[in-house]
Amino acid sequence: MANIAIMDTGYLVTDSTSGTQATMANLGSAINLYSVEISFQAGGNIDTSPVINAASTGASNAKLNFGSINPSKLTISGVSNRKVTADMDLLDSLRDLTKTIGIKLLYYTSSTDGYRDITDSLGASDAVHNGSGKLLAASIPHIHVLFSNFTIKQTANSTMLEWSLECVETA
Repeated sequence: MANIAIMDTGYLVTDSTSGTQATMANLGSAINLYSVEISFQAGGNIDTSPVINAASTGASNAKLNFGSINPSKLTISGVSNRKVTADMDLLDSLRDLTKTIGIKLLYYTSSTDGYRDITDSLGASDAVHNGSGKLLAASIPHIHVLFSNFTIKQTANSTMLEWSLECVETA
């Protein structure tokens, strides 16, 4: 379980603050998520389709290309209590992450628990987002992401909703 935050920057690209969008999830403020699960999946830039008319003969495998794009994917899963107004209000901000087009920052929010997080290990600090007067403090590594899916599962007779967010890492 992790404590993370997601911030919608409104920026169209990761290395420039120009072109900021008027619509940002949670008005551009950090969305704090507590006790969520995060999974990270990375793949190579390999097209698994065989090259047409280039299949090898005999027992060897078909030739493949290195031409596809396979971005790293992250899935964030959590639960919300249907009896808690703040939990239910959070769902709208999470859904908005899939609607807005700006770059989002995914980062770890605890510096005192003694653990390292996925974003701490795989993320980076950059001059556009980190430092004095920037969105994040200089010491907070983050991953640039765009959200592709938001799912909510409501089970009958349960006070809890299960939800998940899927995103892809972007440069």
